Amino acid sequence: MKLIKIYLYCIFSCSLLLKAQINKKDSLINELKKVQNKSNDEKKCQLYFALASEWAAENIDSALYYYNKVQLFCKDNLNDRRIRLLISIGDLYNTKYNYRGAIESYQKALFIIDEMQMQHNTNDLSKLKSNCYRGLGGVYLDQGNYSQALDFFFKAQKIDEQIKYKGGEAENLSNIGIVYTRQAYYPKAMKYFFMTLKLNKEIKNKSREASSLVNIGIVYKEQGHYDKSLEYYFKALHIYDSINAKQGEAVVLGNIGNVYYNQNNFEKALEYFFKALRINTEIDNQKDLALNYANIASLYFDQQNNKEAEKYLKKAIEIGEKINMIHFLSGFYMLLSNLYEGSANYKYALMAHKKFVLYNDSIMKKENQIALAQKEVQYEFDKQQEQQKIEQEKKDTIAKEEKRRQKIITYGIAFFAILILALAIVIFISWNNSKKQNQIIASQKKLVEEKNKDIIDSIIYAKRIQQAILPNDKQWYKTLPNSFVLYQPKDIVAGDFYWMEETEQYIYIAAADCTGHGVPGAMVSVVCSNALTKAVLEEKQTETNTILDTTRAIVLERLGKSEENIQDGMDVCLVRINKSNGKDIQYSGANRPLFVVTTQNELQEIKPDKQPI
Repeated sequence: MKLIKIYLYCIFSCSLLLKAQINKKDSLINELKKVQNKSNDEKKCQLYFALASEWAAENIDSALYYYNKVQLFCKDNLNDRRIRLLISIGDLYNTKYNYRGAIESYQKALFIIDEMQMQHNTNDLSKLKSNCYRGLGGVYLDQGNYSQALDFFFKAQKIDEQIKYKGGEAENLSNIGIVYTRQAYYPKAMKYFFMTLKLNKEIKNKSREASSLVNIGIVYKEQGHYDKSLEYYFKALHIYDSINAKQGEAVVLGNIGNVYYNQNNFEKALEYFFKALRINTEIDNQKDLALNYANIASLYFDQQNNKEAEKYLKKAIEIGEKINMIHFLSGFYMLLSNLYEGSANYKYALMAHKKFVLYNDSIMKKENQIALAQKEVQYEFDKQQEQQKIEQEKKDTIAKEEKRRQKIITYGIAFFAILILALAIVIFISWNNSKKQNQIIASQKKLVEEKNKDIIDSIIYAKRIQQAILPNDKQWYKTLPNSFVLYQPKDIVAGDFYWMEETEQYIYIAAADCTGHGVPGAMVSVVCSNALTKAVLEEKQTETNTILDTTRAIVLERLGKSEENIQDGMDVCLVRINKSNGKDIQYSGANRPLFVVTTQNELQEIKPDKQPI
């Protein structure tokens, strides 16, 4: 029987949920009764907020009830308290696996923060924003969407680094380490846990320093480095003991027992399991107490001491059913069924197995509900992101138009003043020579028009030359019938181009952005397009990365012939398609990512190298 793991510490948000003394709740309720019939909404708001915070660690539903009361009595929308309220509600929804509600609360908080930051940006607002990002990262970490989780944790880290909030930085780095641990990227996980440890030592947060040591011990244990794992667990245990953090002590003692168990040192394992058991009994930590009993039962079962195993397993089941630990009861009853079967007590083995099936079905049903909720959450999140993007684009367009209008007015006034002055000077100087002056002006105008016509004609001809390097429509759609190209250059000629070449085995396509715009950009695009073609057809390169490396060498050679220091080139996304099946795709990018729409209609981004051609 595999041991029950109870040891990984996760920190998603800064919101603190403290276990309160009953008398404090009673005191707050008594104060609330005194102002119940009065019109002092501000006082009621404060009391409901305090009650919600007190209940948060013990009863989520009660906490949510009081937070909703806060929303009822707080009329103001754009202030710090409103933001903290939404973050707290998001944290509680996350705990209840209500991911949709959690994301909605965090997004509302972010919207208010953005509105307030437009008026006055403060470190407090930035801290709250990083809290929201950590909360969103926690939601996606819970759902196994590690890419999205990392995105939000890194956003939070960027803010906390800017405002030099080391406490937030430590939380972010710890969360990033947890993501990599879940993915079994142990070297990366270790890197971030050691960074977290260093920060927690700097800010002298003993509790979180111990948590960092525990997480490092976990990574060593997962890799089978048991001696190193024990070294860090004992360091954490020493800190927890020095600050009298009983729950932390119990967790570490259980972890140490697990390591000894994996080393087949059952005597030591049992010693530490019982140490953890004594502490959890002392602090009445029912959940961890049940897991301690289960681990002790597992050990006895492996030693074929079925009597002791049954004794402790029944204690674990009693607590598990009392506090509805359905995710663990399934495993408890499976062990009990195996135990009875090994003792040839088939009647009780069958009864225990039925219980196992019952709880396992409940878990599957709950997991299916969570999976459905995850899909709904992703849809809602994507929709909100798109809506925010549209709103931001509208704001940017309005701001840009206003700026352009002010610029036109300013330039118009300045031009008008200069024009009046110039006209006055011209009239004064050419009073007696106006006819001759008019002839000169007419001649100059004609010359300018002729020059403009020549320039435009040259650019239009350059466009024909540039179009000649682009794949023609017939060639493109013959090779890739189920595709399309969107090509809208800003000017008559442009530095952007698309490209296609075909060999016996492969089809190569690329989208490129050359430095410069207009004629200079077009000239660079011709050089870069020819370099790509030469790399494939003449240099016979087949791998996309070597094609780009060869292209870079060709471009450097062509542009390096000038004595001038030319700093031009391109960013490019290059894809190779295997003609034999049309599905074997290879990609390389120079500052240009590849976007892939999966069969599940999910958008994935493949990051490029941050190096131009």
